Amino acid sequence: MNEHPPLPPFTPRLITAIQRATDIARSHGVDTVGTEHLIQAILEDPRALPTQVVAERCDTAELVERLNSVMESPGYRARP
Repeated sequence: MNEHPPLPPFTPRLITAIQRATDIARSHGVDTVGTEHLIQAILEDPRALPTQVVAERCDTAELVERLNSVMESPGYRARP
């Protein structure tokens, strides 16, 4: 059996990102939270280190807009 070790405690920022990712998924009519939802939630937090790093290279608002565009596309819900 492939058992994983117990997860370490989550930071308050990660818990907030997971909660926001859940809201994002629901707003797109899906009942599962995927990496796309978590990435968007992180990009929406300007204090998150990944957001700050990405923001040095590109506009995070444009990335969020692109993610939303894909998640609103007709084939999105059918993807595995």
